[in-house]
Amino acid sequence: MPELDALITTCRACPRLVAWREEVARVKRASFADQTYWGRPIPGFGRIDASILIVGLAPAAHGANRTGRMFTGDRSGDVLFAALHAVGLANQPTASAIDDGLELIDTRISSPVHCAPPDNRPTPDERRTCSPFLAREFELLPRVCVAVVLGGFGWRALFSVLTEGGWTIPRPRPKFGHGTRVDLRHPDGRRLTVLGCFHVSQQNTFTGRLTPAMLEEVLRDARRIAAERTTEGATMTVQVKRVYEAEEATDGKRVLVDRLWPRGVSKDRADLFEWCKEVAPSTELRRWYEHDPAKYPEFVSRYRAELAEPDAAAAYADLAKLVANGPVTLLTASKAEGISQAHVLAALLEERDPLVR
Repeated sequence: MPELDALITTCRACPRLVAWREEVARVKRASFADQTYWGRPIPGFGRIDASILIVGLAPAAHGANRTGRMFTGDRSGDVLFAALHAVGLANQPTASAIDDGLELIDTRISSPVHCAPPDNRPTPDERRTCSPFLAREFELLPRVCVAVVLGGFGWRALFSVLTEGGWTIPRPRPKFGHGTRVDLRHPDGRRLTVLGCFHVSQQNTFTGRLTPAMLEEVLRDARRIAAERTTEGATMTVQVKRVYEAEEATDGKRVLVDRLWPRGVSKDRADLFEWCKEVAPSTELRRWYEHDPAKYPEFVSRYRAELAEPDAAAAYADLAKLVANGPVTLLTASKAEGISQAHVLAALLEERDPLVR
């Protein structure tokens, strides 16, 4: 992927786009006159092990063409990243600069055209010229099982790439629409769900054609489908142990799920694969609960509500992927591990009812 990104950023294949992106970077918008514009093609952004691919249209002249990162520094990006954060697919709701600390969760963002076009309108020829980049990027994302396409231009571009890539496409080819879902299969066994969503352009968001709630609904669907596809057919093995117990060969990945580091355990001898404190209950909930068996049913309800919050939900999703790939042992310092948050997590990860003891 780094080699592809480098190739994209040096492309000069479309004279009209090269002239425009460089002119914009030279003249600049008055409010950004003191900034140095990127002024080159914009590569994809996000995790290369992502399950979800978001396909846009093209970089904005004073957004990505200025900052050097997809949807960063413009109002379209403000809407997109706020929604991604709201559903647990980004670590923060804003994107202002390439070094602002933004990270995507199980998601990558790309586009059919990598240069800012005049009037935000690439030509069909420019889309075709750029399409090998999207095709190669898709090939380099082996875990992608959901594509969220923002707008009709990206929809046509992606389906052209999928057709050329040997995917079985219905005839007539599915038309773009907000909320449209198309489930595809490849002869090699891969599966892909394509979801349509109106583009996050100001024309759509200012007029209410696309609201934050509409966008979040599509992204939640994408996350749910990706989670289902990840765990589909998997044999899940999750056990709970006290962190003080010795490691055994059958433990698999050992994950500490307490918020606080356990007393008396050296960090360099903990035999941990990961410390996932984001899935631990809040301090307030722990203090209220205190592992009182009488409070366990209500604790389960409150704890599940906390696990639905963005940061916890993202960490839980990563934990579920870990479980799908092999045995996992959840570690806790609690003496009452049978009614601890680790016990609840184990039940949820194995799709059991935590209240059934």
